[in-house]
Amino acid sequence: MRVKHAVVLLMLFSPLTWAGNMTFQFRNP
Repeated sequence: MRVKHAVVLLMLFSPLTWAGNMTFQFRNP
């Protein structure tokens, strides 16, 4: 289903954005 695909995509995308945000804050305090 389309909803399931969106949930999986969100689960994969969330940690990536979190890691990117953490590294961005670490580089630019």
